[in-house]
Amino acid sequence: DVTGDGVNDVIVCSEDDYVRCFNGNSGPWADVIWEHEIEYGNVYDQPSLQIVDDMNADGYQDVVIGTAWGNRKVIAMSGKTGATEWEYDTQNFGDGGWVYMVDVSQDYNGDGHKDVLAATGNNQDNTGSKRVLCLDVTNGELIWHSYLGGAVFSVIGVGDMTGDGIPDAVAGATDPGETQGYVYGINGTNGIQFWTLETDGSSVWALLELSDVNGDGVKEIVAGDFQGSYYHIDPVDGAVLNDGSVYGSILLRFEDMGDVNQDGYNDFTIAHSKTNALVLSGYDAEVIWSYGLPDKCWNVAPIPDISGDNIHDLIAGTLFGNNQVVYMNGVDGEELMSVSMPGPVDALWVTDDVTSDLSWEVVVGCREGEVMCLSGGQSTGTGVNNFSPEGLNASITPNPFMDFTEISFTIEKSDRIEIIATDLFGRAYQIEAKQHRNAGEYTLQWNGTDAQGNVMPAGVYMITLYGVENQQTLKVVKN
Repeated sequence: DVTGDGVNDVIVCSEDDYVRCFNGNSGPWADVIWEHEIEYGNVYDQPSLQIVDDMNADGYQDVVIGTAWGNRKVIAMSGKTGATEWEYDTQNFGDGGWVYMVDVSQDYNGDGHKDVLAATGNNQDNTGSKRVLCLDVTNGELIWHSYLGGAVFSVIGVGDMTGDGIPDAVAGATDPGETQGYVYGINGTNGIQFWTLETDGSSVWALLELSDVNGDGVKEIVAGDFQGSYYHIDPVDGAVLNDGSVYGSILLRFEDMGDVNQDGYNDFTIAHSKTNALVLSGYDAEVIWSYGLPDKCWNVAPIPDISGDNIHDLIAGTLFGNNQVVYMNGVDGEELMSVSMPGPVDALWVTDDVTSDLSWEVVVGCREGEVMCLSGGQSTGTGVNNFSPEGLNASITPNPFMDFTEISFTIEKSDRIEIIATDLFGRAYQIEAKQHRNAGEYTLQWNGTDAQGNVMPAGVYMITLYGVENQQTLKVVKN
């Protein structure tokens, strides 16, 4: 929380070469707290962004990113102001490489701060960085590096696998020609690889640390490749305990779902290129449930319980043809609700309760630069800026809706009321022309058309009731 209003704020990275901090308690339109321009580059994908513990002693969490294109750096910046704290240029090794992932989960130099791991890529001339970097989070100094011979697409910090008292690392990579995928176990003391696993697919982008299954005190990991294969691995020696496949799929990212099936082990979900959402067992990597989506399951995120069973639920963002955010019960995959998006969903995560419905909210980033915050409650969208100004009190139900919804409002004294719907591109549609109304209660049935009877497209709308002295804005979703 940068603004001090009690709601956490949101970091968004976009392809216009900016990192921005948005007010998490915005509404109905988001306001920018600060922005940081990246010279000749941007953040390629969501795993290249990490929120980290306070590293500059100003009392606020900070931000670490990895950049692509011409920049190719690891950059740490102040979470309060966006100012650069330090930079590390991957061109210290060859011609550098895109930074595909950063991880800030383990302390490698014993100073009490969790340090930065960065997965760096290659180039067409095979002169790229091609290694894992371990950097001191407080100043960006290199602790160690691990050369892997091909582009490194993923890296995570894990517990001590070697018994030396220092946490270790696991990386996913490819060969110079990007034809053979590998998973590497890396010593966290010096960056030396101590085991290697060849995968079926050409590269490894998905990695996650799970629960300790075999009782040796070291948590197991799961790795996924570009052929759809996933491997449940003992990180002590790289042995595959269990495996499986989402056949013909590109596995992009794993997320920890907590213990969905209540067997004592954390389970996981997968962002991938097929059209089903699924949750797998962290004990044996078997599928717990699978649910068909309207399009590719490109982004996923666990959300704290919104279905009332005290178990994490799941949200998925789809692309490219039928773009939706789908909410599912974490236990069995039952669809709770869905919201149509204005474009392909390229990023997805959860944030604090904004609408005071006691659920977390969902932040969505779409292909053409749209960023929006959706309610995590099952009455999605019952209010952004949904206060009740003196003299005017409105509500919308059902919400989301398909065929029609009802806009109900109460005015305490006679007024001239106009109702306007505004979409996420700023286009305004008049629902009801300004007209005089006496004090009282009113309900309008709205079928998703403007005042001229034109059908409005599916999407998220801000419905504003304008009076002479008061106005109120509510969010509604038309499916």
